[in-house]
Amino acid sequence: MCHEINGNNNQYHQHQTLFSKKLLSAVLFSTLANLSLVTSSAYALDNSAISAQAPAINRDGVKVWTYKEQGNPAVSYQASVTLNTSLNNTIALITNHKTAAEWAPYVGKIEVISPLNAEGVMIYRMELDLPFPMTDRDVVIKSQLRQRNTGEVWLENTAITDARAPEREGLVRVKHYQGSWQLRPLKNNQLEVTTNGYADLGGAIPLSFSNLFVKQQPYQMLVNLRRYLQENPNKQLASN
Repeated sequence: MCHEINGNNNQYHQHQTLFSKKLLSAVLFSTLANLSLVTSSAYALDNSAISAQAPAINRDGVKVWTYKEQGNPAVSYQASVTLNTSLNNTIALITNHKTAAEWAPYVGKIEVISPLNAEGVMIYRMELDLPFPMTDRDVVIKSQLRQRNTGEVWLENTAITDARAPEREGLVRVKHYQGSWQLRPLKNNQLEVTTNGYADLGGAIPLSFSNLFVKQQPYQMLVNLRRYLQENPNKQLASN
C-alpha cells in the first residue's frame, strides 16, 4: 500500500514543480471537480459517515474502521492519524520506494515501471512478504497524485495489468486492490492523514487472517509512518 518515485532528486523536484503548476491552474481545478476518484463505491462514501461509527481499533492516536460493501467480497478499511509534520515531508516519504520497507508492513521488493510524470501518475510492482506458511504476493499498481482547491492532496491507487510486469513463479498476483491516501493540512504544522481501500489477497488465505490483516496492517502502517517521520526529521526523504 506504498508508492514511489524513481530517479534522482533533481528529477523528483522537476516533476514536483511541473505538477504543482498544473495543480494551481484554475483549469485543472475545474477538471478535477468532474473526475470520479476510482470505480470502487468505497470512495463514494463520505469519510465522516464511516468515522461516525465505532472504530475496530482506537489506540496510540490511530483509528481504524472496517466495513463491508455490497458486491465486494473483501473487507474495506479506513484509518486515520494526525501527524506533527509537513505535507511535503509526508508526500516525500510515502512516495519513496527506497524506504518503504522500513515503515510499511509486509512490503518487500519494489520495482518502478513508470516513474512519476508531470501528470502525477506512476506505475510500480510491489512484492508482499507474508508470514509463513502463506505464499508471498505481488501487485502492479497505478498511482495518481492529485491536489484539490482545499489544499488537500490525494494519492489514489488501483491494481492494474501491465505487460511490462508479468506474473512470476512463486508469487500470487493480487488483482483486486484499490486504496487512497488523503493528506489534509491543519493548523500548527499538523497534518491529518487518512488512508482507505481494500485488497483481495487471492489464493488460499484464511478468512480469519484476511480480516485480521485488514485491521492490523493500516494501524501498524500509520504507527510506523509517524515514528519514521519523528525519528528522521532532517533526513532527505525523497527518492534519489
